[in-house]
Amino acid sequence: METTLKDVHHAINALHHDPNTSDKEKASAWLAELQKSIYAWKTSDELLQQNLNIESSYFAAQTMRTKIQFSFHELPPESHPALRQSLLHHITRHNNPIIVTQLSLALADFALQMTSWEKSTRDLIDQMTTNLQLIPALFEILTVLPEELYNRSLRLGATRREEVLDEFIDVAPKVLELLQFFDTTSDHRIQSKIIKCLSSWLNIDVMPTEQIAESRLFNNVIHCLGDPTTCLMIHEAASDCVCAALVLIEDRKEHRELANVLFEGVHALSGLFNSCDNVDKCSNFCRIFTEFAESFLDDIIDTPDEDFGDFRILDALIDCLTTDDHEMAEITFNFWYRLAEQLEMLRENNEIFKPYIVKLITSLCRLCRLESSSNNVLLDDNDDFSEFRTEGSELIKHVVFIVGSFDCFRQMFNDLKNQMNGTTWNESESSLFVMCAVASDIPFDENEFIPQIIAAILNLPDDTHVAVRFTSIRLIGEFSNWVEKNSQTLEPILNFLLKCLDRPQLSIISSNSLRNICAVCTDQMIAYFDQFLPIIRNKFNVIPNEAVVNLLTGAALILCKMPDAENMSKRVILLCRIPVGQLFQAVKHDGSLQIDPSFSIDCLTAVFRHLHLGPYSNNRQEHPCAAIVKEVLSIVSSVHFKFQREMRVIEKCCDCIRFLIRCMGRRLTPLMAPLVENIVELYRVQQHSEYLYLGGVLVDQYGKFRDCHRGLIGMLESICQPTFSLLEGVDNLRNHPHIVRDFFRLCVKLVQGVTLLFLQSPALKTIFQCGLSALCALDDRNVNSAVMSFFYELVRRHRIENECEECRKFIVECLVEFGGLLMTNLINACVFVQTEFVVEDVADVIYELVVYDRKAVCLWLKESLELAMRGSGNTATQEQLRDFYKAVTGANSERDVCLAMRTLGRLYR
Repeated sequence: METTLKDVHHAINALHHDPNTSDKEKASAWLAELQKSIYAWKTSDELLQQNLNIESSYFAAQTMRTKIQFSFHELPPESHPALRQSLLHHITRHNNPIIVTQLSLALADFALQMTSWEKSTRDLIDQMTTNLQLIPALFEILTVLPEELYNRSLRLGATRREEVLDEFIDVAPKVLELLQFFDTTSDHRIQSKIIKCLSSWLNIDVMPTEQIAESRLFNNVIHCLGDPTTCLMIHEAASDCVCAALVLIEDRKEHRELANVLFEGVHALSGLFNSCDNVDKCSNFCRIFTEFAESFLDDIIDTPDEDFGDFRILDALIDCLTTDDHEMAEITFNFWYRLAEQLEMLRENNEIFKPYIVKLITSLCRLCRLESSSNNVLLDDNDDFSEFRTEGSELIKHVVFIVGSFDCFRQMFNDLKNQMNGTTWNESESSLFVMCAVASDIPFDENEFIPQIIAAILNLPDDTHVAVRFTSIRLIGEFSNWVEKNSQTLEPILNFLLKCLDRPQLSIISSNSLRNICAVCTDQMIAYFDQFLPIIRNKFNVIPNEAVVNLLTGAALILCKMPDAENMSKRVILLCRIPVGQLFQAVKHDGSLQIDPSFSIDCLTAVFRHLHLGPYSNNRQEHPCAAIVKEVLSIVSSVHFKFQREMRVIEKCCDCIRFLIRCMGRRLTPLMAPLVENIVELYRVQQHSEYLYLGGVLVDQYGKFRDCHRGLIGMLESICQPTFSLLEGVDNLRNHPHIVRDFFRLCVKLVQGVTLLFLQSPALKTIFQCGLSALCALDDRNVNSAVMSFFYELVRRHRIENECEECRKFIVECLVEFGGLLMTNLINACVFVQTEFVVEDVADVIYELVVYDRKAVCLWLKESLELAMRGSGNTATQEQLRDFYKAVTGANSERDVCLAMRTLGRLYR
């Protein structure tokens, strides 16, 4: 799209200043297209040369950076020197920090990709140090160069990265010498840039750390942290720098001198935390202490409180928990997790660390305390404080074994008793909250504390704060295992929880606890079911939907344990009657009323998700529950058709049908044909992946029965046409990843369960070709896994002993026609399209091809490498490609192929 600078300026102006939203969107789309075009190189260079305003210059600098990053291959090699000079020229002319950063990134990416520019870093230092005004820009370039080295979008490849790393190691002393400029300037921005630059080079481990340990620069960095007058900008940069160094010294042998300096320096900082009154600086100290503790974790465990295992750092971390800052406390969490994991593996030294874990739990108990002025409970899971409480609870569960769950519980119980007189409600609530985290681990025979706690909860005064009631009810639910072994407490607990259902703020947590008790105490709950059922009916439209679903879940779990199928079926009918009745209203209404069937479907889904029908001894009759299941299936199908344009309802209907099918299994076979017809009819109107998923459920359940095979293959063939029409073209494959994923998951199940009919299907070759296209079009983990599984299962059928010869014949025909293209697309996908997570799946498919026909693979792979590497740059040498070829064609296991694929992939990423 060749254009003029006038047009570009007009679009940029519209993007930033036009009040019309539509015009802004058009300008944005037009500029995005310009950035993709070959003309963007010239346009951005001219805009930078003009330097008309910040907006146009920033757009140009950003465009130049993205073009170098993603489209460097568009430039002929002979243009590289001119572009290098142009970038350097632009950097000298612009002084806006945002624009300089973009140009620095552009130059860094350019230097990394221009293989003919040898010693580029040294050249830049030599050229730019001749002009003091360019020093800030030089620091910016030297900062982003190491950062961009591992930018995967550049696709430098392992060979080029190794070359650049060697160059960085060679020039590192010169960079360190340049950074001593810190001593000669008082400009905080320059000092900050210098420290950030040092961090960047430390992050890639190329700096001579002996020299760093002895340098005035690094001593200044640590001094800045200890100086109360240090501005926040430098304090932040210095903290990042020390953290980068702390990561390095985990390799103690290589960086012993730096480890010694950091050990002394960080311990000297530990005393400053309590006297610091700046929250941001305190957070920086906390980051440093945590990183320090993680770096010296092995020493702390192996030589506790000796040498590098000095426990002063644990004291510093505990100090970080004494503030009221939740975010600061969270910084330390990863260390406590790692400490607990190590101690759990060693199963020793727990006593030494026990005092610190006690302090940790005590601090978390305080930090999880609600505001005393609050009159509510925390119901919003997206609230930051609610998230912190959840994470704090998970940490307690993870570390509590060090002090013992029972000891922790006893401590909280004693705190609770001590708080009874003159304490605030939120202190009691936080103790109960911690007890919830460990309650499920308390022994069933504990009869000292739990009976007292349950008695206290069941007799809470009427004026008890609602949050205390909320957490008390939750704690009752956590005691469900104990209640099962102490069934005398069951009835009073049920009465208490059912009473709490009526309070709006307590109904959901009460239903949660009831569900937990129903799940664990199912045998005992059978006796209460007939009292439980009318309560559900009476509360159906009174309490929140989530609470109703919890009660229905609990009821279904009880029904599973009913020994008599006839009695169970009567109760299932009663349980389903209300939601079924509401769905009838939703289907029959003429549109004058706004009826949402979602909740009623959720209720039925909850029942059949948890209802498991045992064997029915009367072989002459269908299972007594079959009638209600058919009724539910019929009404849900009707809802499906009536609301087929509403995605939310479709998802819920498919979910419900899935659990109906799994609940009934073989007993639902007579209804399979109409189910298939419904799926096909709905899918032709609206191509939603939920229908494909539901088709997969049908194959799971009925693929094992030969009399169902033709119906299942007929379903596949009917949905192929709308699927292929939807996915035609690369963009459509990218636009519908869920369709691709669930379509190939369905195909995998058919390959596994209905093999011969699937291979005989006229749709097979088109499915194969669709899979080939998806390999090189999508970079989505789940989608790739589904497509790779399809090819793997298909090729693997050839060597499964019990497969018939006719199946093998169809597989051979398919691979004779498409084997070479499959190999080419697998190589392309692994090297150029998809990320490293897909390598194992690709290797599995290639190894199955090797097993199928090693000679054919030799030919296919040779041709594939020639095609795939043509025009891909010089990232892999011919010798490296030959090594890869030998490794794959001579492979004796999937692992051999996987190692070869990983090696090849690294050469191109």
